[in-house]
Amino acid sequence: MSQGPYKVGTMAKLTGLSPAVLRAWERRYGLLHPERGPGGQRLYTDQDLLVLRRVRQLLDEGRSIGEAVRVVGETDPGSGFLGSGVQGSRVPGSGFAGSRLPGAGFAGSQMPAAALRQPIVDAALALDSAALSASLDAAFAELGAERAVHDVIEPCAHTLGDLWAAGECSVASEHLASDLFTHRVRRLLDAAQPAGRAGLRAVAACFPDEQHHLGLLMLSWRLARRGLHIDYLGPSMPLEEIERACRDPTIRSVLLSVTRPATWRRHHDAFVAALRRGTFPRPIYVGGQGVPADDAALVRSGALLFGPASGLDGAISRIAAG
Repeated sequence: MSQGPYKVGTMAKLTGLSPAVLRAWERRYGLLHPERGPGGQRLYTDQDLLVLRRVRQLLDEGRSIGEAVRVVGETDPGSGFLGSGVQGSRVPGSGFAGSRLPGAGFAGSQMPAAALRQPIVDAALALDSAALSASLDAAFAELGAERAVHDVIEPCAHTLGDLWAAGECSVASEHLASDLFTHRVRRLLDAAQPAGRAGLRAVAACFPDEQHHLGLLMLSWRLARRGLHIDYLGPSMPLEEIERACRDPTIRSVLLSVTRPATWRRHHDAFVAALRRGTFPRPIYVGGQGVPADDAALVRSGALLFGPASGLDGAISRIAAG
């Protein structure tokens, strides 16, 4: 039964997409072409709602907005994914012709990522959660998931961390941004996980007392997109709990993260002892800013170290190759 028409604010609540994002997609991609009410306000239909929910699903799976628009545009018109402003017509500037989209022109925004980072940092410093969420929405809308994570979230997290170390960012601001970044990437990870529990699986966890897990989460998401199922345990996991999770015979590797050298030193000997007990599957990868360039005891015990110089891309290539 039809529930529309919907105003833009209602549409935002129903889809989790901010009004700014909806307007940006309409302008940049011609995604939907809502009717206008007597006062000029946008009015969306039930069919439009289906389109936007489908696009949101594709974005959560890691597609760029350009890819998502293309997928929706190529869907059969009878499937219910093409809204009233798209189906059977050509929207000016959209690239739509009937229900098809040409391959060109939807590779994603060329807007510099730096222009999208500063509003996020400013909103975090101001403890403005609404502006922070809207700015992050805009980054995903303009760049797609891959670039938004790599070119916006990751550098923003580093910038806020540096500002905190310099005394120019409060703990509250850093936590506000970190929690929102983590929430977004965790949703991406959940959507990217291979179906079922068959195939290659890995355990991902942080060292005991290690609370910062955004880097591990981003790594896990990118590995899941390559077909590796991640059992994500999250921050501050006791070593014995990690060992217990690794007893499952389908676990083929372990990913551990530590960002503080003091945390590394505190748990180093216990970790070496755990490795020597043989309960961890091999290979076991240990990465993060707290990891030294070399550790003979760990290397002899079968661990592979990825310190700050290795970079996320280097770790992904090595782990994905097995």
